[in-house]
Amino acid sequence: MSKIKAKELPFKETDLLKLFADIEAGTVKIRPAIIVDPAYYGTMFYYTPSGWKIAIFIDYGYWQYIEAISGNGQTINREQIKQFYPQIARYKPSRQIVQKIYKVDNVR
Repeated sequence: MSKIKAKELPFKETDLLKLFADIEAGTVKIRPAIIVDPAYYGTMFYYTPSGWKIAIFIDYGYWQYIEAISGNGQTINREQIKQFYPQIARYKPSRQIVQKIYKVDNVR
């Protein structure tokens, strides 16, 4: 069970949606922690210049889901994302965005 309650959420979902929209638009740049090969399996971390850290679960080269988001000293995990941030839980960028920006082969 999640340790936070809805009224104590560290981020507004609209702010996170804007973050991902800005990443897609190229106005917020991200950099991966490592460069992976097409068969990578595991959590991939991305960083923004403004201090956001985004963890994406990659399944053998395929973007699966957002595993965690951190910013301003706060973190939300996958369970909290699914419970309190439904639009973020469903977020899937296009194949072109996944390849160009996130440097991952594909999206499921």
